[in-house]
Amino acid sequence: MLLEWSEHLSIDHAEIDEEHRYMIHLIDRLYNLPDNGHCLDEMEQLFGELVDFMAIHFQHEERLMTEIDYQKLGDHAKEHDCLIATYASYFYDRGARDRIARQRALTELSMLIIDHIKTFDRPLAFFCKANQITAECA
Repeated sequence: MLLEWSEHLSIDHAEIDEEHRYMIHLIDRLYNLPDNGHCLDEMEQLFGELVDFMAIHFQHEERLMTEIDYQKLGDHAKEHDCLIATYASYFYDRGARDRIARQRALTELSMLIIDHIKTFDRPLAFFCKANQITAECA
């Protein structure tokens, strides 16, 4: 297992935490796919699902930030764009179809997600708590 959800990743926002949990699940599934020709279609399908889900999740976060007039929306949204571009470039430009290359890329990329949660999503969570904003507004 590459990465497992734990409460130290929680930002105490039920919907966003669940979305983070699902992204981590998809990353782990990709990481553990065997290296054989039979898995290429599954790998491409899972990777597409991950990138698509990341985009949906980021839209969800950005909608929440807009609704609550979060002052750091611009920087947070730029980070989302960078993460999507980075994930796509790792898979398509770095030959992540090979298991070793894929696992190396996913290890690096999982650290980017963890860093994003800690650096960008936690301050958003603190803002929500300080302003008594609950998951229902998202």
